[in-house]
Order: sequence, then structure tokens, then C-alpha cells
Amino acid sequence: MKLINRHTTKCFKRWGTLILLIISLLSGHFVQSVSANMYEQNVTTTPPSHLTAWDQMLEVIDQLERYQIRIRIVNLDQSEEVASGKIIGDRETGDLRVQFNVHPTEAEEHGFQYDLISYRNFDIAYSNLIEVLESTGFFEAPYYQSSKYELLSNYLNHYVEVDTETFSKRNMAQDTLTSFLFLPERETLQNLTEEQIYEIHSAYQVALERTEIPNNWQRFDDYMYLKHEFHLDVNESLNPYKSYDASLTNRLNISTNNNQLQLSLDYSTRVTRDLLNLSRIYSPNDYQMNRELNTQEVTGRLTAVKIRYNPASPYYEIELHGLKDDYQFNIFNQSTADYVAERYMWQFTLLPTEEEIPSLHQLNRLSEAEFNYLIASILPIKERE
Repeated sequence: MKLINRHTTKCFKRWGTLILLIISLLSGHFVQSVSANMYEQNVTTTPPSHLTAWDQMLEVIDQLERYQIRIRIVNLDQSEEVASGKIIGDRETGDLRVQFNVHPTEAEEHGFQYDLISYRNFDIAYSNLIEVLESTGFFEAPYYQSSKYELLSNYLNHYVEVDTETFSKRNMAQDTLTSFLFLPERETLQNLTEEQIYEIHSAYQVALERTEIPNNWQRFDDYMYLKHEFHLDVNESLNPYKSYDASLTNRLNISTNNNQLQLSLDYSTRVTRDLLNLSRIYSPNDYQMNRELNTQEVTGRLTAVKIRYNPASPYYEIELHGLKDDYQFNIFNQSTADYVAERYMWQFTLLPTEEEIPSLHQLNRLSEAEFNYLIASILPIKERE
């Protein structure tokens, strides 16, 4: 019995030692696994500095009450600025001012400055219609009385009201700030390599070439569509006190649910043949002016995206580079038109601003009826039979 007990005791001691050794090894492996997992969690939950700065940038953008967006459109091959603009927005009041300086082109000899001021999320809107018409040759038609032009020149700094009854406003739920601004998706910045982003004095710069741009690189896909339509009909009047009637259509079509940023002017006139025949020497065409600024020019064939941002300033800028298709026709050549793809750039710069939008009472305003009267006053007077 003593031999058995002694043998049993030795076995228990050996097995006990083995079990303790196994437990010790397993415990050490468990501790190492837990430590490794905690380390991995710490690494993955701490974003790179450029992502932290980007999150701060979005917070700054979200909190801006008054903002300024500067826009430049440049033909890179010709080193020529096609257009430039400035948008001032007040998110508290819903007031917005859109200003653009459009330069002459080979197709359009006239340049002009366009200025649109709207209040309370486009409930009321005015534009510098007379100045744009004067800049684009509207009043150069021979049937307008040159002797009355001085009267018109007194109203070049007046803003003409947009007819609210024909005002078309659709899908305006999107914030006007983001509908004018291209912002990258966070995942686009998250997947950047060290060669694609660099930091200078707390400001970050991103450069993506054509093959590096993800398909869904942008944060939003709802941009501003703003089309200003102006049409003037001039016909013989049945009123014995005037020779011609001027019938005006002045309308804005607006949406913040467009897949591209698009700003366009569509101005035209239709004049009675009787008025044109007053001068046998001239047979002028009706006035027509169509100009469109559309980011599709570059985003359709995007070749580069460049971003600069600094939440401390705060400052955000993005450049969209792309190829714009152009067909050059030669009336002296019967062959097909020459195809040219030119490099264009749209540049957006967002900054806070203290600049105020003129109040309604500060504007020199004309109603639609007053503008009609002004146009009628410079039309010729026909002798009654």
C-alpha cells in the first residue's frame, strides 16, 4: 500500500507540473494575443493627420454662416482665363449673390459681367439685365433710337426683377454652399499614398492624376443648375399712344439636384418684321446670346484633381483638370471639321467672408413693367395713317 501511494503521489506531481506548464504557456499566448489586438485597434482607430485635418475642415465648412466661393475657368493650352466668378452666400438669411465675368471668345465677340442677387432662398431675385444687354450688343440694333440712348445709360446700374410668377425653383433641399462646391469623398483621402499628399505648415495638398482618380471620388453629386432666360417680343401696338409693344419674359430655372454645376444665360429677341423694314438698308437678325459654364467640360474627361486645404485658416481649394472637345469649322473648306481637345481647368476656392450682400432697399431696382416701359421708350415712333 505504501508503494502504491508513493507511486500515485509521484504521478500526481508529474501531471500537476505538466498541467501548470501548459496553463502558463497558454496564458502567455493569450496575453500576447490580447496585447496584439489592442495594438492593432490603437493603430486602426488613430487616423492619419491629413484625415484628422479633413474632418476638421468639414466641421468648419458646416459651421460657416457666411461664405465666399471664387471660381476660375482657364484654358490651359492657351493660358487664357475664360471666366471668373464670385459667389457670396448667407446661410442664416438664405441670401445669395452670384457674380461672373465672362470674357470674349472666338465664337462670342462680346464679354460681359453678370450679377444676380437673390433673397430668402430665391424667393425674390434681381439681375443686372440692362448692363448685360448693353455689353452684348443688344442695343446696337439700328431700330433703337440713338437719341434716346442717354436715357437708357442712366439705368445701367439698375437691377431688373425676375418675374416670381414664372420663377421655376426645383429640388432646393440641397445646401447652396455644397451645391456650388466640389468636395472629395473621405475614402478618397483615406486611400492616398505618401506620394499623393504632402503637408506644408499645417496645410495639405493632394495631387491625383487621371489613372489615380477613383470613380466615386466626390462627396456629393447634387450641384447647382441655374439658367437665366430672357426673351423680348416687340410687336405693333394696338394702343393709339404708342407704336410698338415690348413683351418680356425674364425667368430663372434653378435646381440643386444636377449632376454637374451649370450656369447659363439664354437671351433672345423677336422683333416684328414691320419694325425691321423701317430701314431698307439694314435687315438685322434678331438678337441672340447663349453662354453656358458647365463643369461637364472637364469632368467628362477628367485628367487631374488637385486639392489644398487648411482647417486653421480656414481655406479649401480644388482644381478640376480635363479635356474639352472642340470642333473647328472652316467655311472655306468642304472637308470635315477639325477636332481639337483642349486642356481646361475649373478652380474653386472657399473662404469665410465678411462681405455683405446688398439689402433689398440698397438696390437700384426696376420692376418688369418699368423695364418694359424703358424698352418701349427707345423704340421708334411710327407715323399713323
